[in-house]
Amino acid sequence: MHVLGFLMALDVFQERGLSDADIRFGDPNYCFFPLFEWIQPLPTQQACILYSIMWAGSIGIMLGLKFRLSCLLYLCPYVYFFLLDKSRWNNHSYLFGLFAMLLTWSGAGHHMSIDTLNLPAKNKLSGVPKWNYLILKFQISLLYFFAGVKKLFDSDWVNGYSMKNLSKHSLFSPLKMVTDAETIEFYMVHMGGLVYDLTVGFMLNFDFSKKAAYLLSLMFHGLNSQIFHIGMFPYVCLASLVLFCKPHEFPCSLFKSKLDQKSRNNSSDKLQRTQQHGSSIPRNSCSSRVTTGFLLFYILLQIVLPFSHSITQGYNTWTKGLYGYSWDMMINSWETLHQKITVRNYETGDERYLDPDVWVTNDRWSSHPDMARQYAGCISRNLARFNITNIEIYMDVWKSLNGRFQQRMYDPRVNILTAPWSPFEEVTWVLPLLRQFSHYRQDHFQRIAKEVSNWTESSDVIFVADFPGLYLENYLPKELGNVSITILSGQIMIEQDGDPNITLSTIRMSAGNEATTGDDGSNTSNGDVLISTKHGIRSAEFHKVHVVSFPNPSCYMYTYTNDTAEKLKRTKGSEYEGDGENSIISQIWNEIKGFTLEKYQEFATSIYLVANAHLNLFFDVPMVIRKSINSPD
Repeated sequence: MHVLGFLMALDVFQERGLSDADIRFGDPNYCFFPLFEWIQPLPTQQACILYSIMWAGSIGIMLGLKFRLSCLLYLCPYVYFFLLDKSRWNNHSYLFGLFAMLLTWSGAGHHMSIDTLNLPAKNKLSGVPKWNYLILKFQISLLYFFAGVKKLFDSDWVNGYSMKNLSKHSLFSPLKMVTDAETIEFYMVHMGGLVYDLTVGFMLNFDFSKKAAYLLSLMFHGLNSQIFHIGMFPYVCLASLVLFCKPHEFPCSLFKSKLDQKSRNNSSDKLQRTQQHGSSIPRNSCSSRVTTGFLLFYILLQIVLPFSHSITQGYNTWTKGLYGYSWDMMINSWETLHQKITVRNYETGDERYLDPDVWVTNDRWSSHPDMARQYAGCISRNLARFNITNIEIYMDVWKSLNGRFQQRMYDPRVNILTAPWSPFEEVTWVLPLLRQFSHYRQDHFQRIAKEVSNWTESSDVIFVADFPGLYLENYLPKELGNVSITILSGQIMIEQDGDPNITLSTIRMSAGNEATTGDDGSNTSNGDVLISTKHGIRSAEFHKVHVVSFPNPSCYMYTYTNDTAEKLKRTKGSEYEGDGENSIISQIWNEIKGFTLEKYQEFATSIYLVANAHLNLFFDVPMVIRKSINSPD
């Protein structure tokens, strides 16, 4: 309870967003993504005061002061901020809310808390009711088990594609001395994570495996805390391990000696009163029936909700449901190549382009159709303030899921403002994931990437797939040199100013040397060889890549060298040559200093915002509000 309250207090100014509340709530154009449209953002002053109430509640939970009231003070603002913005949802944020709700119903405040200091001895409980422990242990075990089930039935995770390139992290450097990166990523990250999630919940509940589960949890969450930016979640999971301890086990044994005598005295007094007057709480009392009903409903909801995506189909894209309540942790990794928002006046036909980041602080909207539609509505309302009306909004979003080809998420020909959407119906303007090209990850991507990286340290490759009848309009900055497009499957036409249109297609050479053009992306038959053709692209210019392989999609790749990055690497390499060990130590120290400074600034900013909000409320002191650099005047 005390540790959880402490972590909740730290989380308020980090993941809950107090430190940047003025940027979000102070900008009238900032786009929120509420679960229900009637939930609207508060003015900055009121939002900061609500955050301070939430903060006070977490501190009350930590101290055990007015415990149930503190839980409600934390929970009510939490629910508002949670429902206000789906773009900030994640599994660990959801877990904080569940814990706060369960603690509200529990008797945790009657044990080792400030509240107990003011209670008469006859009213003090000898311990926390067992069902309190059981429901919390159920929630933790379910979290792990469902996370494992989601991994087990996800082919990308089982085949080792979800967390690619994770071995590049410095924490895995010692392991690279005895094995290769592919082994680390597949066996340690993917298979190790799968087995851990499936088994640790059961291991924690049995004495013979409990210590091993503690050790594995310490390693697992310790690594997660350093690799991923997931706030307090690893520390909450580590703190929850105490729920599985028995009174004589560490760390519970630290408090056992002082509490045993009090527990025995209280139990003796209660036994005497029970013998004299009977049980003080009937077994079939109204409160016990309500509690039982609540627990059964809660358990059923937690079992069903993670698999509710078959009902709420409007939130599905290439993945199932909204990320945040399904325990599908780290299963999907996204990479965004390109985002273009086109604003078109439907009366004049004039087109303008909008910075995708202008009124948001993250790009979660680009992966979920419900948020894309909300963002389009927010853009329309904001542009109306600048007297820009009668518009249509089109979104061209390119993403890669788990190392696949970069491809479009939404149909760029659909006006998102008027596009149909229902939470219970499949979204028709979400383009399908091109799974027919998924085998390229295993057969080609790694080999080609290695070949390209051997050119120079700053050479790279981008794999792209697209649908017939559509085109990619792309601008290459002048820093990129030696740029070329190579067709991998299908047929494309390249259009660049000043050049005749170039058509590239895969050429199938049969064993009899008869050349045919293939555009279906299918595997060659025995004795066939696919020969890909490529074409150079000039930098500092726009070009278009049309897919003309009707009716099938095509895939191709860009290869290039970043000349500026190459020059910088050479300069830095000459500066630090012969001083590798010191530079590594210096880098680690700089990271520690940067992290500490960042957290200090977040905490200081949060204190300032809360103080400024209360001064504004009581003494009419003006609120000083920062502004996002992306936001227009």
